[in-house]
Amino acid sequence: PLFYKIERLIMKKVYLLSAALCVCISLPAFADEHCCGGHSPAKKSVNSVETVGNTTTVKNSDGETLVFGSTEWPKSDFFQAVPKFTSGKIVSSVETAESVLVMIESAEPAPTAEYLKTIKSKFNKDSYEMNYQGTTNLGGGNGSLMLYIVYDQNAKTLSISCSKNKN
Repeated sequence: PLFYKIERLIMKKVYLLSAALCVCISLPAFADEHCCGGHSPAKKSVNSVETVGNTTTVKNSDGETLVFGSTEWPKSDFFQAVPKFTSGKIVSSVETAESVLVMIESAEPAPTAEYLKTIKSKFNKDSYEMNYQGTTNLGGGNGSLMLYIVYDQNAKTLSISCSKNKN
């Protein structure tokens, strides 16, 4: 039991760090700056930052938004093509006009296996699947979207990352 509690705590920190990393990567691109501190000034500026509960919304000068911290299924139009996972508890999400990341806990093996089967049938272009020691990595596209999923059966955590296909 103690090892399990420690493992869950570590996984929560990994998910929070993943969310923070997504935000850190998204903000410069969101502001149209160069990655890694490029030399040209931002072409867009952040106009507003609003936090309600755990959800923070950042809007830039073009009206684009970056939303993170929500515990609800993302509402982006393009993400509606991704079947909703209803079995676990969403602990955080990051959402822009181009990409979405959803982090879920309490993802039980049986419903997750069914979900992954559905995803594999809908996102079967340039797809791959890797399984190692209870962790499944799955990726694929449907022509307009690319989807990447990591499921840790031992920790019962699921992350779903989706972005618009640039090709």
